[in-house]
Amino acid sequence: MNTIHNGYFKVLEATVETSKGESIKREIFSRASRGNSEDAVAAVVYDIKKKKYIFTKQFRVGLYREDDKYIIEAVAGTLKEGEDPKECMIREIEEELGYATLNILPIGEFYVSPGGSAEKVYLYEAFVDTKVSEGGGLAEEHEEIETIEMSLEEMKKYDFKDAKSIIGANYIIKNKLKNIYTLLEEIGFEDLCEQAEKSMERGVDTRQVLFSIIQKFYENQMTDEE
Repeated sequence: MNTIHNGYFKVLEATVETSKGESIKREIFSRASRGNSEDAVAAVVYDIKKKKYIFTKQFRVGLYREDDKYIIEAVAGTLKEGEDPKECMIREIEEELGYATLNILPIGEFYVSPGGSAEKVYLYEAFVDTKVSEGGGLAEEHEEIETIEMSLEEMKKYDFKDAKSIIGANYIIKNKLKNIYTLLEEIGFEDLCEQAEKSMERGVDTRQVLFSIIQKFYENQMTDEE
């Protein structure tokens, strides 16, 4: 593998042998430059207090053919050499959005364009509720990131233009009840807690209160399946 360009990104040249025994040369785009690895991370972020999904809006040079060079997309970043993808994602969420991460769940991994790129993206669903900084990205990386909030319905209707956001949003739309935060939201957890507290104040047995909550969950599940 030879390096034929080593700038902000790298271009490598590989000599490979085909199944017919022919030797051919191919160029490969690589992020592995300036301490970065080949790979990247991305996450669709959910604020459990606001009940909103949070995306970024920023300039992307790859949109040079478009009239509008700004794109709304999932929070993303490049892995440093040797960095754990989950830790990298938590760092990027704070840098770009200013939020500390409560919990982070893997959605999957995928190659961006394996015909000419070595980049693999580790995709997550992340949950937040408290801002700890302004966010907006790093000045030294010339990032100027705007925060965009969407309800679930708005996310369903929005026409995302990049792969990581399409994959992440569609996964969440189809699997909304698989995480604890949106599951509790779906069954009306806060209202049920208030009802349970009032019931126990009236002397209702704790087991009856718990049974009522479980029954409510079951009824909601049956309604969703119908």
